[in-house]
Amino acid sequence: MRELSQIRDAVVSALAAEGMAALDAYPDQRARRYGCPVAAVAVETAESRTVGFCNYLGEVFDTGAGAPRELYGKQLEAVISIEIRGLGGLGTAYTDNDIDLLVRGGVTPLESTAGTVSPVRGITTRTTTGGAADTTWRELTTILIVDDVIPAVRQALRSKFARAKNTAQSRSAIRSQVIVELEKKVAEEIIDSYGEVTVTTSEDDPTVCLVEFSFAVAHGLNQIYLTVHITV
Repeated sequence: MRELSQIRDAVVSALAAEGMAALDAYPDQRARRYGCPVAAVAVETAESRTVGFCNYLGEVFDTGAGAPRELYGKQLEAVISIEIRGLGGLGTAYTDNDIDLLVRGGVTPLESTAGTVSPVRGITTRTTTGGAADTTWRELTTILIVDDVIPAVRQALRSKFARAKNTAQSRSAIRSQVIVELEKKVAEEIIDSYGEVTVTTSEDDPTVCLVEFSFAVAHGLNQIYLTVHITV
């Protein structure tokens, strides 16, 4: 499919724009030409589907025209895999204190175990909000959980209520489905808990249903501190 090539090429271009050597395939003879890590991008799975009547996708705001416009077509969902090779041995060994400083500074430290290089702790570069220190979005797992939970709920609602009416019965069913999806995430230990789920009709548009809920991410176990009391 031409669309799959476009998706893959867009990811390759995005990685290249950030300074990463990226390929759409990974033959050994090409990999040897690089003296740095190389990302191999591939499309693992893809599914195309019709979303609305006459392939209606919705509206987007056209910044050039300064007005909304309608979109028609099909929805394509794909899973992209990115394999990064080329990380060799590390030049410097850091102490636990050094690692703590790196983490607080928004740096992901690496370690080498049995010849395999892997992250000690996944960290984002966001360490401040509005100039003030903020650790809310520091952990990479926090970002990954948000990117897992919200799309999962959205996809479940899209697949089950694509042609539903905005009635009290439908809103009750939507609320129940959201709870089902959140319970799955609790069982999978992706989130710790979730708050009250509310489903209401928009005051501005009776065709819009507003779903609101909160959840607490499940934090990873990064360190274990030992306090030992010894009697001799």
